[in-house]
Amino acid sequence: MSTIHLIRGDDTDIIVTLLLDDAPFDLSQITRLDLHAKAQGKIVIDLSTANGGIEIVGSEIVLHFDRALTAGKHWQQANYDLQAIIGTKVQTVLRGTIQMTADITEVQLE
Repeated sequence: MSTIHLIRGDDTDIIVTLLLDDAPFDLSQITRLDLHAKAQGKIVIDLSTANGGIEIVGSEIVLHFDRALTAGKHWQQANYDLQAIIGTKVQTVLRGTIQMTADITEVQLE
């Protein structure tokens, strides 16, 4: 299990390296990645390679948490999993919690 720490309203990129037997997991066979996070039974974050929220860069996975996903939200903890579609199989490759800390300064971009 892995914990992701976010600050409400911030743009945050998290880089993930998956290991299999202490070697980098072969990402070349992955056709799609999806991450859903739920707080109080509702999906609060939906990232995917299909919507640009997840990128595969070489041997790393980049999770793009855009500020719009958390701005103005009041949940503090959500459970998530990251699932890979490899051919016709679905495999959960990572799971854990997202801890969100409230921001103090709220910046409005023009």
